[in-house]
Amino acid sequence: MENKPLSVVVLASGNGSNAENIMEFASENAGLLRVRGVITDNPKAGVIERCKKYEVACVVIPFERKLENTLKADKRSHENLVIAKIKQLEGEWVLLAGYMRILHSHFLRAFEDVELGAFRVINIHPSLLPSFPGKDAYQQAFKAGIKMSGITLHFVDDGVDTGPPILQECFPRFDDDSIDDFVERGLRMEYLLYRQGLTYLCQGRLSLQPVVGSTRKIVHINKGIINGSHTA
Repeated sequence: MENKPLSVVVLASGNGSNAENIMEFASENAGLLRVRGVITDNPKAGVIERCKKYEVACVVIPFERKLENTLKADKRSHENLVIAKIKQLEGEWVLLAGYMRILHSHFLRAFEDVELGAFRVINIHPSLLPSFPGKDAYQQAFKAGIKMSGITLHFVDDGVDTGPPILQECFPRFDDDSIDDFVERGLRMEYLLYRQGLTYLCQGRLSLQPVVGSTRKIVHINKGIINGSHTA
């Protein structure tokens, strides 16, 4: 019996180049991955137009403040709407691709995988974590004058860019680089890393093990395919 492709929903807030990278990967690997939809919190996001090319549904769920509510209550309400839409789209995994909202534990628990020991949420971050977490990581790294930066694909936990790394790769910063040169080089690495990580995920090759003497976990990339399919 042929294994069904992994169903994912992508969350994106901006231009959407990484979301398009994921959609392109899915179109090239229909037996591995299916993008059920893209959700954005930004009605003007470039990702909306990119979805049309791949005939992928793009749903806009803007964050709205209500005077009678606390900020915390409004954030939870927005996350509930996003969770409901992901469930409606039948997404098994959530892939973050430039999504600019911090996801709280309330959201993450909706996608908890007890057997895996992680939440079914993956993010790409433009630095070698734990260095330069949070917003504007390219700018942080460039202004710090580092000679080598990198990209981290990681599981999301309830911290900010603190989840277990799945893959990490370095890229150089050259002496005559402008910030645009630096970012462009990093983006190319992001696209490659996301594709490699998704391949491992869809093949069921990712597992998490405890780090001795720590509360942290490390991601193992197994050599063979586990149970012939992805973790589901």
